[in-house]
Amino acid sequence: MPNKLSMDQIMLGCQKGDPICQKSLVMECSEMLFTVALRYMRDQVKAQDILQDSFIRVFKSIQTFDPNKGNAKAWMRRIVINTALKELNKQKYTEDIDGVFGGYDAMDAEVVSQLQAEDLLEVVKSLPTMYRKVFNLSVIDGYSHKEIGEMLGINESTSRSNLTRAKSIMRKHLLKLETEELWVKAR
Repeated sequence: MPNKLSMDQIMLGCQKGDPICQKSLVMECSEMLFTVALRYMRDQVKAQDILQDSFIRVFKSIQTFDPNKGNAKAWMRRIVINTALKELNKQKYTEDIDGVFGGYDAMDAEVVSQLQAEDLLEVVKSLPTMYRKVFNLSVIDGYSHKEIGEMLGINESTSRSNLTRAKSIMRKHLLKLETEELWVKAR
């Protein structure tokens, strides 16, 4: 049985147009990149579309990737994030931000400890689009508010404000889930 190719070997093979390496790249990275797309999009079908569009962009720009300048998976994550943000910016709809999940003011640490990853993902996906974008970019992907502002075309202070509001909405939603016992309990 042949040895598994390293990520560097896969990327080099993709740059040379090797279909086996291209398939290996998709197989190796699809799950991780789909998870990134799913955090930005509200449903799996849209996340799959983002993943597909991202792989098209990856293969179109594979020649620009330099392994001496960065990690291949981080480079592809960035492509997925940018693809998702572009798609979200295309969507022209308004969302009711105020009072989405009313009636709760404090969050018990016990709530979070009993949640499964799927529950948290659902809470993040329930956020209004701009808050979801800022939350993902800041909390999950680690971008600064300055970087987020540049990526989304908003002020740094707006990014901070949106993150605060996102956390508040999430806190209220988590407490609502706790009250109604709707999350999957940890075993």
